[in-house]
Amino acid sequence: MITIKDLTKEDKEIFIELCLEFYKTPAALHQIPREFISNTADEAIKGNEFLRCLMLRKDEVIVGYLLLSFTYSNEVGGDVLLLEEIYIRPEFQGQGIGKEVFKFIFETYDSRIKRYRLEVTKENTGAAALYERQGFKELCYKQMILERL
Repeated sequence: MITIKDLTKEDKEIFIELCLEFYKTPAALHQIPREFISNTADEAIKGNEFLRCLMLRKDEVIVGYLLLSFTYSNEVGGDVLLLEEIYIRPEFQGQGIGKEVFKFIFETYDSRIKRYRLEVTKENTGAAALYERQGFKELCYKQMILERL
């Protein structure tokens, strides 16, 4: 059984540690500065309406995190939940935690969300398989970005 709770000030350092781990995996295209992660934690803790960070615990041990952001899409005529990052430490993967995370997401947000969206790298086949089992399918838009960091 896992518990899923919002990030607190007390969890900030472990959140940063977990993010740094995540960005070294094949799930991410590149690493990001610690400062960005710290800013994200601060925004989540202060209650930014577009962001939610949740810590995943198994038997009171933090095993991962879930980072969500919220937007609106004219294409679906409603709110969109972006599953920005789902990270479960390798030693806890394959134990059904990912499935429990999706159960939590759907139970918490299904009444208002019209589209759930996430990104997955080609190399992250295990995560892609989990997402497909949850009903996700490939969205055939070419993504483009302009970063002003």
